[in-house]
Amino acid sequence: RRGPINSPAAMAPYTSIPSDAEETPIRPPNLRRIVVISLALLAVSAVTFRVQSNYARDMQELIGTSGQDPSTEKVIYGTKSRKKIQKLWKEFTLRYSKKYRSKKEEQDRFQIFKKNLQFIDNLNFANPNAVFTITDRTDWTDSEMARMRGLRSGYLAADSNKTSLEIMKEDFASISDSHKNSVQLAEMGLAEVLKSSEEKDKFDGSKFSSDEVGWVSVQDCAACALYPHFSNYTMGNLPDSFDWRAIGDVVTDVKNQKYCGSCWSFSTAQDIEGKHYFATGERVRLSEQQLVACDTKDWGCDGGYPYRAMQYISQVGGMLHEASYPYKGICAWGACG
Repeated sequence: RRGPINSPAAMAPYTSIPSDAEETPIRPPNLRRIVVISLALLAVSAVTFRVQSNYARDMQELIGTSGQDPSTEKVIYGTKSRKKIQKLWKEFTLRYSKKYRSKKEEQDRFQIFKKNLQFIDNLNFANPNAVFTITDRTDWTDSEMARMRGLRSGYLAADSNKTSLEIMKEDFASISDSHKNSVQLAEMGLAEVLKSSEEKDKFDGSKFSSDEVGWVSVQDCAACALYPHFSNYTMGNLPDSFDWRAIGDVVTDVKNQKYCGSCWSFSTAQDIEGKHYFATGERVRLSEQQLVACDTKDWGCDGGYPYRAMQYISQVGGMLHEASYPYKGICAWGACG
């Protein structure tokens, strides 16, 4: 039981003050020092605010968002608070259905996400006529991005196609019936190409090996029939810049190759789409998936070359429309994807 507050036991920890002790006056606070410190803090805050404001102002002056479609306005992520960045991250993971294997991976991805937001700001600042924003790959590292570009090691020799063809035959049972005819056509195309590549090379434009293309001349103007004024251009008289979007529906919308190194198939398909438009005036969307899954001259999601894809298309007789064979970003055999 505790004793009364004024009991000797309760007062033991305290030292009594002698009655004749002099009082020590309490020194008033140094107002000058307080004012100086306060002004310094205000100056730091003002500088920080001014730097952020100047950055935002410079960005807005450079990129100019007034009058734009809100969906294409540039966002300055560097001026957002930590709380707003967290909200952006949550919206990002929900929108793109991101699922991470562990809490640690999620934390790491968030750090990558924040770093890429800075990179997006830099791109928007350096490119006033383009809009860069968050995509489904904003949580990817540079090395992960690099995997989608170029050929993977071991795919530089044409003979490796034979191995891919053998693997495709072994895995043929796992391919859906809707793809079988395309695979058979691809096999026929490969056999014909391998045969033609053994012939003696000629450089007069009549025959080429599998790695050769002809020279382009002014007479090869594919667009001149639809746009006669293009014939005024020569190799010594070309415009400094040119935008196909300014003259008509020549190019289709931006596409997404997903988690697949199939840029070569998109380049090929869009080139043929443009050629078809010049010849007929009709805008079409062709199937990149046909090339990824069926062109055994290339390596599906592991990379490829547009000129090889052109040779495959020439052998099989054409390309399917995108609606008939939508893009999935997967190969038809186990050697890629």
